[in-house]
Amino acid sequence: CSRCVRIGVHVRPESVFTFARITRWNGELQWNGINEILRVSHPGISAHVRHETSTRSDALLDATGQVPAELLARNLDSRRIAMQFSQALFKTDADAIVLSLQSDLQMFAARHSRDNYILCPNDFAAWSSEDQAWIRARFNAEKKIDVEEG
Repeated sequence: CSRCVRIGVHVRPESVFTFARITRWNGELQWNGINEILRVSHPGISAHVRHETSTRSDALLDATGQVPAELLARNLDSRRIAMQFSQALFKTDADAIVLSLQSDLQMFAARHSRDNYILCPNDFAAWSSEDQAWIRARFNAEKKIDVEEG
């Protein structure tokens, strides 16, 4: 589409993100985020938005595209673990990439003490005590990222 803008939006997995959210009430369009703004400011242009989940920016920059074998061997949430090591952000065909600060400000991250990769153990309190002990024995907590750093 020559009159379309492709946007990749990377947000925290738990986010309810309304950047391009479409809501209908009684069949009537109520809100379409970026496209509603574009219709007024740039008639005839529309945005095609693709949402991707991501973790903190430090983990995103360290992502190699490969999930470490040690993580694959454990029975963890494979979809969320794989997403953390994805390089989709760097390989997507988009005219713009939008990153949310929410992940940087709210997500806990830990760095593997031997292999130096970053893991964001999402919903850590719900992990089994065995998996929690495994993380504590092999990872060191990363410092929180504040607004100025993010």
